[in-house]
Amino acid sequence: MRSYIQEQFSSIHIQKILIIIIAIIFPILIGVSPAKTESLKWKEVPSSEFGHQWWDTESLMKDNDENLSILTKFIPKGDSESREKQAILYGMNINCSNRTFKDISVNGAPELIQNWRSAQGDILIEGVIKDVCMPQTEKKT
Repeated sequence: MRSYIQEQFSSIHIQKILIIIIAIIFPILIGVSPAKTESLKWKEVPSSEFGHQWWDTESLMKDNDENLSILTKFIPKGDSESREKQAILYGMNINCSNRTFKDISVNGAPELIQNWRSAQGDILIEGVIKDVCMPQTEKKT
């Protein structure tokens, strides 16, 4: 008979494995790798003092729960030479009804802790959510 601790470990272990598999498959499904990002259709949102952010209009997908998934690219402020080297790619899920998001991958690596959260005043994330969710809101009216 398995102990309670063994059952909990098994459950947590399985969840982490599933998250890793999803995070690896997501970029493959949308055909994204860091080397291929130049051919994507990036749409920039208003910048902030921290940098610039874009989202790929071709990566937009809707899941069964009506949440949206997209690929975003963030480049922190800095000189132009070092900026492109610092580009960070995020796989992101967005709940337009609640105006919340969660990162599911960073530069292709899975985010093991995926909690829904608000933008909390982050102008870049607010811009992405507004831009991505606007067509969804317009369809409902």
